[in-house]
Amino acid sequence: MLPAALLGASVLKQLTIALSVLVAFDGARRKKNAPLKLLPDRTFAPARAREQLKTVYFLRHGESQWNEAQAKRDPRGMFGKFDHALTAEGVAQAEALAQRIRAAPRLGEERRAWERATIVYCSPLTRALQTCLVALRDHPCLRANGGGVVLVPACRELCFPVGGFDSIRGTTGSEILRRVVRRARKVAPSNALAPIVRGTIKVDVSEAEEDWWGPEGARAVTDRLQAFLDRLRLADEDTIVVVGHSLFFRTVFDNFASPAAKRKDSTLAHLGRKKLRNAAVARVTLNCSDARFPIVGATLAFPEAEDA
Repeated sequence: MLPAALLGASVLKQLTIALSVLVAFDGARRKKNAPLKLLPDRTFAPARAREQLKTVYFLRHGESQWNEAQAKRDPRGMFGKFDHALTAEGVAQAEALAQRIRAAPRLGEERRAWERATIVYCSPLTRALQTCLVALRDHPCLRANGGGVVLVPACRELCFPVGGFDSIRGTTGSEILRRVVRRARKVAPSNALAPIVRGTIKVDVSEAEEDWWGPEGARAVTDRLQAFLDRLRLADEDTIVVVGHSLFFRTVFDNFASPAAKRKDSTLAHLGRKKLRNAAVARVTLNCSDARFPIVGATLAFPEAEDA
């Protein structure tokens, strides 16, 4: 008989190998990094009677432990846990974004447009909320009288069981906030940890009080994304920040921008095909009167030097 510890290690090794094979197969089947195609028979919320444009900022989380393990081809790092947090590099990326925003001219249009956002919708997954609280540390929404951050399970990462192993399970309610702080303490310097701890008091967890994670089929994903885009279109706010994930964003850009809009706007077309960088921001224009293809344009906001 093998010792229990060795048996456990052996089983874990076999499991991680099997999962690695499945991830490779799933990626090849979907043409790795390609957005998902939503089902055509979607149900649309009513369109507004007249054209109304609004701005939505899509912010991708910083480098996560999953991203790091994937780059190193480390199955244990990928499959040894759920709901991966930011790495030290991911925290640094979020901090760098906060500094670029702070460096933008206060009276310049880019900074003023960003600060006009009156609500932040954030995925309840740890890496997204950590990024949100570091990168948006100076945003009016996180001030004492600001609109705060709402955890919205609908903007979590897409979870097709294997490829979404880092998103297949989470936690609920106030435990989300405790996990975010607990895991940040392991990697974040004090200047980044402080806004995470302080920012949790501005986070509304009411939509994440019940289990919100788990595997999804094409119908569930289609309905979720359609409902979320309808929520953005019909919201009273004219400017919104969404903090989320790469495949979720690519699928939104690819499915909710018309072919004509993507031909006209090279940035929008690129965002539908390729990942938004870690801790990067896309400023998206929505036409709220168009339920089928509400996304009409996109630019990168507060880009790094090489993207400017």
